[in-house]
Amino acid sequence: GAKQPRFLRLDVKSRPLDSGISGPMQQAIGQTLAASQQVLVFLNRRGFAPTLLCHDCGWMSECERCDARMTVHQRYGELRCHHCGHVERVPRHCPQCGKVDLRPVGAGTE
Repeated sequence: GAKQPRFLRLDVKSRPLDSGISGPMQQAIGQTLAASQQVLVFLNRRGFAPTLLCHDCGWMSECERCDARMTVHQRYGELRCHHCGHVERVPRHCPQCGKVDLRPVGAGTE
């Protein structure tokens, strides 16, 4: 039957992801759609973004109970730990430096 799907692992740490999808992936999706074939993109991430980052000092939202990253749930204005269940409000100011330049980092499904 069916052909096995091809997998390509990309290190995107050094490449900007303006749209949340790498350039090679965008190109492959475009080529596949141009050939009238289907594309399925599966994103296994709950929430709006995997973490919250202070652009000024580098602070990242971590769970006070288990030290896992807190996931941004923008719809509810919450940070949620998907490991232990801890929930807190998204801070207006960075808890470390007090600045207001907090940004959600990464892609989620919300």
